[in-house]
Amino acid sequence: MRMSNVIKERKLSQSASCKIDTVVQQLFLPMLQMTTPSHTSFQPEDSDDALMRQISQEKPEAVKTEEIFVEYMVELYRKFQVRNV
Repeated sequence: MRMSNVIKERKLSQSASCKIDTVVQQLFLPMLQMTTPSHTSFQPEDSDDALMRQISQEKPEAVKTEEIFVEYMVELYRKFQVRNV
């Protein structure tokens, strides 16, 4: 029987508290830095308004003209398509 020169990487076992700490550090703490709206609406038409407000605040150049806005939305659509294929 030949011994392999490949060394298998050992999986480190973690305690439950270490796993919870990892999730908190990687998921929940970054969420604290995200901006949140002052209120949440579940009406479909309100989501359109919220999206337009967000775009106009974060990318004001994207809403200067209709043509620029359409180009921006097409770019977003294409990015979305690539990620979801």
